[in-house]
Amino acid sequence: MAEDFINLQGDTPLLEYLSSLPVDEDLKKGIHSLALNADLDEYKADPTKTLYVEQKVNICDVYIGFIDLLIHSPQRTTIVDHKFISNKRYIPRDEDLLEDPQTAVYTYAASTFFDLPEITFEYHYYGTMSKWHEKRKLNLTRGQDED
Repeated sequence: MAEDFINLQGDTPLLEYLSSLPVDEDLKKGIHSLALNADLDEYKADPTKTLYVEQKVNICDVYIGFIDLLIHSPQRTTIVDHKFISNKRYIPRDEDLLEDPQTAVYTYAASTFFDLPEITFEYHYYGTMSKWHEKRKLNLTRGQDED
């Protein structure tokens, strides 16, 4: 089976390339919102960090998911999940995110795999109908996650 990979040539900026793809206009707006995320600079090449992209999660064959981005370093480990929505009013409150199964499962998997006492989970929300970016940041201990 053949796989297609993004092939960037010359000095074409990634945003320009992604915007040129034949995709829905709402998705293009989401891509532009993603470009507003200044936090992405933090994920650039850094020898102290290991990036795991679309990391498969499988716990006892009960739940399978994919962590969008996991940044692991000696200082901290952060899970990043990207969400694209049309309106900011749909962004859940921190209390709701703490009860979200995705928060519990991904945090449990990463903290167990890396044997971490605490982990940071960031939900990044991007506008699809207009350009905006907001994030929710949860710092969780293993005990909080197990509860």
